[in-house]
Amino acid sequence: MDPIIPPVPFAVCMLAGMLICLEIGRRLGKRSLAKDPQGSVSGTSALQGAVFSLFGLLVGFTFSGAPAKLDDARHLIQ
Repeated sequence: MDPIIPPVPFAVCMLAGMLICLEIGRRLGKRSLAKDPQGSVSGTSALQGAVFSLFGLLVGFTFSGAPAKLDDARHLIQ
């Protein structure tokens, strides 16, 4: 079965996209720091903590479900 999207170009595009997003975020951060040098945005740390904890849960549940799917696939092949 051939993949719909070839893996190598997809990986290269994903890497380029991540680097572009990192650069955009860096420039936005520098711009906001130039406007407010103290960086005193109220309530941001609580929001960041919530977002990062949700991402952590998402990654954790993804990796915890992967071995079960692999075992199911192995049982189907045999």
